[in-house]
Amino acid sequence: MTDSSALQVDNCTSDDFDRTLRTVLKSVTATHRKLLYHHFLASKQAASTKELSEAMGWKGDSASMHYGGFAALLEPFISRPDGSDKLYLIGRYDQSQNRWVLRQEFIEASQRVGLL
Repeated sequence: MTDSSALQVDNCTSDDFDRTLRTVLKSVTATHRKLLYHHFLASKQAASTKELSEAMGWKGDSASMHYGGFAALLEPFISRPDGSDKLYLIGRYDQSQNRWVLRQEFIEASQRVGLL
C-alpha cells in the first residue's frame, strides 16, 4: 500500500497505467517483460504464479518473487487495498481458478508502451 495521494488501482484507467508504466519503463527488466508476456499469452490472460514459473523454466513458485518485483515498481504511483498482494496492481485474483487475471486496462497500457 502506498500513500493516500496515489491512484487507487480499482479506479485506474488504461491512461493511468500508461503514465505509470512510462515512468517506470527503464526499471522493467527482461525477466519482468518475459513474465508479463507469458501471462498475456495464457488463456484469458489468467495464470497462477506456479504456471508462470513453469513457463519461465523455473521450479516451484519463483515467479511470485520476480513478478512481485515488477508490480512493486508501480507502488509509488498506484495504491492497492491494505493486505492485498502486490500482484493486485496488475491483475485480479480469481479464487475459483486460483489464478491472477491481468487487468484489461493494464494490458492496453502495456501494449501502448511496448511491454507487450
